[in-house]
Amino acid sequence: MSLSWASEFKNQSSVELEVKNNYIFLTDDFDPARTEGSEPLPGNTGYTFNDVGIKYESNLANLFTVAG
Repeated sequence: MSLSWASEFKNQSSVELEVKNNYIFLTDDFDPARTEGSEPLPGNTGYTFNDVGIKYESNLANLFTVAG
């Protein structure tokens, strides 16, 4: 599932917000921390997680612009 919202302002800068619900099935154990002593996520299991992002772009006509 994904939900997004975007808006452009009068000065032509823009902002975008996105929320995603993700699912992944691990066939093998996986250690995302990759540090000694950490406990891996068990394999042969499905995992659901959320991802939220925001993006802003300033007016591209300006001498100095920001995007990210």
